[in-house]
Amino acid sequence: AAFRREVSKVLGEDLAPLALDHPVYRSLHVIQEVRYTPLVNSTFKDPRAPLLEGIETDGSTRVVYSRFGLGCGWENEDHPFTKAYLPDDALKIVTNVLAYFMTY
Repeated sequence: AAFRREVSKVLGEDLAPLALDHPVYRSLHVIQEVRYTPLVNSTFKDPRAPLLEGIETDGSTRVVYSRFGLGCGWENEDHPFTKAYLPDDALKIVTNVLAYFMTY
């Protein structure tokens, strides 16, 4: 909640869901479906699609935000009791986000 509030104050825009046809989902890996930790699976109804949000300014996405943890992908470790993507999918998302920001 704090991040959402502060980024909205700074940029004057609210985070909005990124549609599955957004370039961030295909900048390197094609991502249409992901896997989550057991905690996410038990809390959210049938999450299969990646759930990223962003802020667009001047026709380009300038902020990408994930309400679910991505660090397990960087660490290559399972964290079953966190709200996160599973490591392989988290790493693909992070790689895509970095590739997106380096090329757009």
